[in-house]
Amino acid sequence: RPYADQEDVNYLFGRYYTWEEAQSACPDGWRLPSEEDWADLANTVNPGGEYEKYEYFADFAGHLKIDAKFNGVKMWEFWPEAPVRSTSMMHVIPTGYCANVSGNDFKSLGEYAFFWCADTNPYDAGKALYRYCHYRGDAFILDTADKNTMALPVRCVSDEIKE
Repeated sequence: RPYADQEDVNYLFGRYYTWEEAQSACPDGWRLPSEEDWADLANTVNPGGEYEKYEYFADFAGHLKIDAKFNGVKMWEFWPEAPVRSTSMMHVIPTGYCANVSGNDFKSLGEYAFFWCADTNPYDAGKALYRYCHYRGDAFILDTADKNTMALPVRCVSDEIKE
C-alpha cells in the first residue's frame, strides 16, 4: 500500500507491506533480509560494533540515515546523540509505519524508519521481527509485530555478489 493512499510518493517512501505480503514483495533474485543479514550489514558498516543477530545494535543507525529533505524539510530532525552519518550503501529515511492496514492508519512519518526481517518471532508464530531506528537515537532496535495488521517498508537483499 502507498503512504496515506498517495501513489505519487511511492518513488520516495516506497510501499508498506504486512509481513505476509513482504514475503513476495522482493523481485526475482532478491529476498527479505534475515537477522543474520542485518548483523552482517552492521558489522560491515561499523566494524567496531561486533553485532550479533537478535541484539540491540547501538551506535549503528546513524550510518544508515541519509541527510534528505522532503518539500524543503529535513527528513531526520537534528538530535545531538543521533548523528546522520550516511556511511553505508543503504540509505534510510523516516517513513514511519501503518498501524492498522484495514484503516490505513499511518504513523511516525519523520520520526522512525522501520524494516521487516525475514524471521518470525521464535516465541510467538503470529508475530514477525522488524528493525527500526528513531531520530533521537543511534540504535537499530529489534522488535516484533503482528504479521497481518502492521505494514512496514521492506529492503531486499541479493545473494549474488556484485563486483
